[in-house]
Amino acid sequence: MRQGEMQRDWDSEAKRARAANRIAFAVTLVLAFAVCLGFLLSGASCRFSREKWMRAPQKRTRIVSDLLRRCDPTGMTTEEVKQLLGSGRERILADGSLVLRYPLGVDPIFVPNGDAVLDILFHSGRAVRCTVLKE
Repeated sequence: MRQGEMQRDWDSEAKRARAANRIAFAVTLVLAFAVCLGFLLSGASCRFSREKWMRAPQKRTRIVSDLLRRCDPTGMTTEEVKQLLGSGRERILADGSLVLRYPLGVDPIFVPNGDAVLDILFHSGRAVRCTVLKE
């Protein structure tokens, strides 16, 4: 093979490699965009809203962490919590404090083999602790 032919072969091989690299980069970019979009859309279904809370009690495990992060009931009065989350199941403890219990439903990742509940403990009419438990 002569020098000119070898150079042409080298050039055409380099062009093919650049084209393959561009395609690989474009595919990677599209996949990364799809993954980001998937995370954004899945996060929307995990956002707390009073409507979601009231509409689907069996699916509350999906939104309870967002509730505790964005609307932390700690410090709220009993009436404020009931207005936000509904009445819940009341229990009076021996020391006179109140616990409101809200069923969260079943989530095999969050609480395998059982139901989860949100307990909100009140002292002197104000929430002092929120705890997610397996019932």
